[in-house]
Amino acid sequence: MRTTSAALLWCALASSTTIAIQKHELENPAKKPLPATEANVLHRRRDRIIEWERIDCGPGPNQWDPADIEQIAMGIQHLSGLAGKPGNGPGPGNCGRVSCSWGASIWWCNDNATPYQLDGWEDIVEGAKRIFEKCTEASSEVLGQAFAKDGWNVIIRHDTC
Repeated sequence: MRTTSAALLWCALASSTTIAIQKHELENPAKKPLPATEANVLHRRRDRIIEWERIDCGPGPNQWDPADIEQIAMGIQHLSGLAGKPGNGPGPGNCGRVSCSWGASIWWCNDNATPYQLDGWEDIVEGAKRIFEKCTEASSEVLGQAFAKDGWNVIIRHDTC
C-alpha cells in the first residue's frame, strides 16, 4: 500500500490523458469505463495503444535496490517533457538509463532481436507510471519493471548517478 506522500506524488504525475478521461466520465456519467485486468492494462494515447504484459515489483533476479519516490517522480516529469523518439540497439536485454538523479534511475530496455524505436518518450513515461502506481512501498521507495507486449520494458531502481 502506498503512503500518503506517494499517493500525492502519483496524483501530481497524472497525465493530461488521464485528466481528459476523468473529465469525459464526469460529463458522460451514463457511459461505463472499459474493464481492465491488472496483468493486461491498455494505456490509450492519441496515436498508440501500449499493451502491458506484466509489471513485476521487487528486486527480481538482479537484486536491485529500490529508489526514492520523490526523485523518480521528478525523473518521470523530466521525461514527459522530452521530444523525439528514443531507440535502442538489438536485444534481448539491451538497456539504456534515461533518467538518474540522487540514486533514483529509470531505464528502458529492448528485448527484440533487432533495433527498436519507441513512438516517443511518453511510452517510457507510461511504463514508469505503471511501476510507480503498483510498486511503491510504504517506506517511500519504488522498485519494479514493466514489460510491454511488443518486446521492450521499463525499469525503476536505485543506481549510482
